[in-house]
Amino acid sequence: MQKALRKQSPKVDNALDIQERPRLSARGEATRQKLLEGAEKAFREKGYHGARVADIAGNAGVAIGNFYRHFENKNVIFLEILKPFFRGLLEVTGRQDGDESVLTQAQLAERNVRYITYYTEHQRLFIAAYEAAASPQSDHFFPTWIELRDRFFARTKGWLRSLIKNGILPESTDVEFIGEALGNMNEHYVYIRIVQLERMPDQQEIELMANSLAKLWWRALFLESDAEK
Repeated sequence: MQKALRKQSPKVDNALDIQERPRLSARGEATRQKLLEGAEKAFREKGYHGARVADIAGNAGVAIGNFYRHFENKNVIFLEILKPFFRGLLEVTGRQDGDESVLTQAQLAERNVRYITYYTEHQRLFIAAYEAAASPQSDHFFPTWIELRDRFFARTKGWLRSLIKNGILPESTDVEFIGEALGNMNEHYVYIRIVQLERMPDQQEIELMANSLAKLWWRALFLESDAEK
């Protein structure tokens, strides 16, 4: 993944959004759905590199020829699986009912809990996604990964701007740099603890990780301990 992130980021054009596609018959839609479910199972069990078209077709109970009537190759179907998966990640970590207009440390920690929990529940799919993002054979996937990161960074930058607007942070705050630095800290920490080490933290550990990351963010921004309360 780190190798992939050193590439120049391509221009992203709503890669995560739902795209229109030709309408299929009821039978065709059913086959396509079976292939998507079979592909998710294959990628979760075998990873991006290990999963083959034959595995996907076998899981779906259809002939390999039927696979190619719906998808060009395994990269295309993998991207179709990841789009709603990534949209789900953005949704569960978004602003919730009852959140204050300026996110507090406690709300930030709760958002981290939802982020880490989602990561843990879908650990195997995240592993496959990191493999794909780092693979030279899947450059078409990289813009989707970049867009996901950019949307997370945009949230953090928006939060920083709200702190500036409310006089909590000085106007000299470098929103672009700090927003990306904080976002990268969370992503890399969770990647190491859950993806690279392939660990499954329990709820207590998830809450400890979430609170520690929130405290680090708060101290990085405010330094003084009374600002954390």
